[in-house]
Amino acid sequence: MPTREEIEAGKTKAGGYTRKQLEQWGVPWPPPAGWRRRLLREAENAGPSVLDCSAVDGKVVVKWRDNSVVIAVLEPHTAEAFEERLRDVITEAMATDGKK
Repeated sequence: MPTREEIEAGKTKAGGYTRKQLEQWGVPWPPPAGWRRRLLREAENAGPSVLDCSAVDGKVVVKWRDNSVVIAVLEPHTAEAFEERLRDVITEAMATDGKK
């Protein structure tokens, strides 16, 4: 599901959207009335989604679709278990993103 910013950035110079772009967002062709409003509403309700996550050497970096980044530094005795669990959680979140 695209973010509000991605929806705006997806416009052509003429202010419309290409068939290819709409297909990437799951909008059928021809687009039904209200498709843009529906996408914007879904983007607002979805909140930030994870784009990428890395957990190495006690440092965890999570990048969100809204361009924010969270960095955490862990104590050595908790880092390995936390990194493993975080990878599982993020992998699951990324697999189910947009299936709400």
